[in-house]
Amino acid sequence: IKASNILLDDNGRVKLADFGVSLSFYASSSAYRLGSSTFSSQYWIAPEVIHSHKDYSFKADIWTFGITALVSTKKLSETFHDMVASCLDKDPVNRPSAGELLKHPFFESCNGTSEFLAENLLRGLPSVGERFRAARKILEEVVGCDTNGDWASGLLLNDLMSSIIEGNSKEYEEFEVHYPVFSVESTQAVIPRDDDGEGQQPAAGGRGNEVTAETMVNKLMALMTSLDDQKEKVNKIMNQLGAETIDREDELEKENARLRLELERETEENLKLIQAINEEDQLLHRNARLRLEFERQREQNLELIQVINEKEQLLHQNERLRLELENEKLRWELENEKLRLELENEKLRLELKMFKMNIYATSNTTTDDNN
Repeated sequence: IKASNILLDDNGRVKLADFGVSLSFYASSSAYRLGSSTFSSQYWIAPEVIHSHKDYSFKADIWTFGITALVSTKKLSETFHDMVASCLDKDPVNRPSAGELLKHPFFESCNGTSEFLAENLLRGLPSVGERFRAARKILEEVVGCDTNGDWASGLLLNDLMSSIIEGNSKEYEEFEVHYPVFSVESTQAVIPRDDDGEGQQPAAGGRGNEVTAETMVNKLMALMTSLDDQKEKVNKIMNQLGAETIDREDELEKENARLRLELERETEENLKLIQAINEEDQLLHRNARLRLEFERQREQNLELIQVINEKEQLLHQNERLRLELENEKLRWELENEKLRLELENEKLRLELKMFKMNIYATSNTTTDDNN
């Protein structure tokens, strides 16, 4: 996925084209060639694809999508920056899938209909046919060759121009060896065809409409110089983009440093909070232990109070019994005293009776004597 490989038709439908980057990257001659088209598209390729020919997945396309989004705009909103940053994570595991990416807040307010794209992106552009004819005219003027000419020469010329455009100067230097379209040692001309496909005869002296090998090489060298200039401009633009990328990376590093400091502060606060929680837990455990000890002491005190109460009850009961015993003893003493007194009274009564009887007897005796 690359910005220049995303095509739109007249109805605004999006198509992907030109998978040459992936093909040339795994060319059998070399997996990575300096100066090839792969080198010019290096920053579009995900890191895991560059460092490994296997063990990568669709997450590589998420990376290229992020690069495409990054180079396609100049104003970066906060949600756009967050979306691109998630796509350009060097660890593919942390990159979102396409489904997850569509759920990002950046896409919630996006109008992704074909009508919107056709109206805003294709407005004012010439048709594809007009652009093709204009490019073909420039090619004819620069190269000086009829594009309807010999098909083999056209293919070889197209391959040569592709090599020049891609910056593969080595292939151009070996052009005479690998692509013998003409010989620089002969004056044989390359005769362009008319529109009817029939070749023209060269004019006298080998001039006229013929294009000599020297002329062709000179024009191709001029084209190569022009392409080198354009390539240098493109490199400057890429360097500017690289500088912007570096600035963004610096901003990201600063943001990461700030977030790291915030994380450290948050970690310290969390540690303090954990320490306070631990101290509070210790206090709670201590309070619980003291409460248990208090409960046990209270139970012991209640048991002791109960024992004391029982003892007091026993003492009261003993005192009551003692008093009852004292009373009973006194009652018996009184009873005994009463009986003693009664006995004494009875004894006195008997003595008195005896005395009376003695007196009576004495009285009778005296009477008899008197008598």
